[in-house]
Amino acid sequence: MRAFENKDVEDKFLRFPDDRRAYLFHLRALIFNAAEADARIGPLAEELRWGDPSYITKQTSAGSTVRIGLSGHANVALLFHCKTRLIEDFKIIYSDILAFSKNRAIVIDPHSPPSDDILQSCVLASLLYKINSTKKR
Repeated sequence: MRAFENKDVEDKFLRFPDDRRAYLFHLRALIFNAAEADARIGPLAEELRWGDPSYITKQTSAGSTVRIGLSGHANVALLFHCKTRLIEDFKIIYSDILAFSKNRAIVIDPHSPPSDDILQSCVLASLLYKINSTKKR
């Protein structure tokens, strides 16, 4: 497991409910692995934003923040900035596979999650959002 550089984020992970904590750690690793897969993203900053562990491309400003947190009493969520088109795009591609909460989150049952490949593609889309948005102009 990757060491925490931010004590507040580590404390937040330790306070997550036991039944979802392991999958949230899994999502954390998936986010860091996605960032390491593309040099344009650069190192991620891990901070608390809106009370959730958040992953930010501070050094390169390549993308939009990805957050992870709880959704309801049993699920977890990958959260994306609501003023982007990310969730709209994910709905076009993955509406038959993923569950969504408005224009903000992918909702995941940690006992029956979608494939890591699908989630990683969504994370990469967010972490490269500013680069990809500039290309479309």
